[in-house]
Amino acid sequence: MGISAATLFGSTTSAAAAVKIPAASAAAAPAEGGWKAVSADKAKGVTDKVEISALGKALKGVAGDVFAALGTKARGMLEGLVKSNQMTTDEVSLGLRALATNGLYTRFSKERPQDADDADLAEQGKVLSAAAQRRETRVSAAQDKILALSAPTRDGAPLDPAADAARTEQVDALKAEIDAAQKEEWESVGGDPSKKMSALFGARLKRDEEAFKRADFGDTADGYLALDDKKGQDALKRFNDLGFKPELFKNGLNKFVANVDIPEVGKGTYAESAEYEPAAPDPAPEAAVITDATLMLDEAAKAASKESASKGMAGMGKVTKDARDALDDGYRKLSANGKAADFGKGDETIINTVFSGLDRRSLFAVASNGGGLFSDTEQKAAQSLMTKQQDEAAKRADPTGADASARLKAGIAFLDGVSAEEKASANWSVQRAASQLAYENAVRAENKPSLVADSQSPVVRMIKEAMAAKKGQSFEDMAGKGFVKDLAAMPLFRQGVPSVKGYLTIPVDVRV
Repeated sequence: MGISAATLFGSTTSAAAAVKIPAASAAAAPAEGGWKAVSADKAKGVTDKVEISALGKALKGVAGDVFAALGTKARGMLEGLVKSNQMTTDEVSLGLRALATNGLYTRFSKERPQDADDADLAEQGKVLSAAAQRRETRVSAAQDKILALSAPTRDGAPLDPAADAARTEQVDALKAEIDAAQKEEWESVGGDPSKKMSALFGARLKRDEEAFKRADFGDTADGYLALDDKKGQDALKRFNDLGFKPELFKNGLNKFVANVDIPEVGKGTYAESAEYEPAAPDPAPEAAVITDATLMLDEAAKAASKESASKGMAGMGKVTKDARDALDDGYRKLSANGKAADFGKGDETIINTVFSGLDRRSLFAVASNGGGLFSDTEQKAAQSLMTKQQDEAAKRADPTGADASARLKAGIAFLDGVSAEEKASANWSVQRAASQLAYENAVRAENKPSLVADSQSPVVRMIKEAMAAKKGQSFEDMAGKGFVKDLAAMPLFRQGVPSVKGYLTIPVDVRV
């Protein structure tokens, strides 16, 4: 967590069109005595290479690409189906090609260029939806009133004849209101709304299918299939019958489909869903720079530990344990007050009670899941509190919200004042780089001189350089959402890193 994307880039879009970042070249290798490159396979936090199975090697074209994008469970199940002779390799290939075709069609139908006829259908849809919403609002209100009026008849108490007659009259009037709402919907759309909506859906579907056929994606050897390909649909049914459910393949399929370069559309975006098995990881960045940066942060963390010890400060191990004990004590206090530890309710007193007394180092221990002792909920709560601290420091410098550069400058000062352990983290490096970039863009836009020096950390400067190359992208698009624990996992670096002017070619004893 950290400064929000809106704070960093909301008014300074030049801070961050998508630019493909080339992999680091040999020219970026460190000088003698500097950091030595380590192979990408050994980079900390980078997923090991996945061995290609016999099935993976046998699958060609689209089927092979989809198979490679699937997670381990999905691939394992498909391999099991072939080994147990429940499906042949050709049947699996057909099923995967059908999956790819259906997935691509779904994306294409949402993103394809729209013509005047499409616009007309869209306008019809708005009219139908608006009419349905008006009817639903009136009907719901009338039904609620009818329910309230019928309450006395449900409790078994004797009914007053006069009151009952009045109630019946009111209910009849409300029923008439429901009839009027439905009649108004029919009149406003010129007929039966359900039939018109069905016809509209059919017209849209037909145009999507025709456009997909014109795009000529399918029915080639090892490629996509025709939408109505019977063998492919039979293979999909076989998949389903044997238990190959969406939770196994959905993320991998969406990842594959997002990377298809659709004519006049381009590539799409992909977001991992927690409902489904994770897709196969992207290939590790072919960049010793990321490895060097990770190793440098490790060294900085060791140096920070020594620095804290020399000052008589508790080490992070003890800070982490004490934080765990403090949270447990906070839960006991909540329980004693009859409250549940539900951070999602938006009740600040719950979080404040549980996290009472935790200083910034303790919050960092929780946010970074020191020792693996903290739940996801606890980590997110700590990250939120850390963000709040930084935001409050920024607001004090700019209480009216009229001076973006002053606000960003204060946020940077706050970041520079946190513990050495936090400054040795990937998350701090990302936040510090983004804040500096946003600040420099803000003062440039305000025609002011920069009053904040770039960080002395080469890791921060490397990240800032990479972010600056990605003009037009939001903070989340570059850093991802949430607390950054692994630089190599950042969207910013998934296709390699830029040449960063030798920022990492320095001796070991770096400063932050």
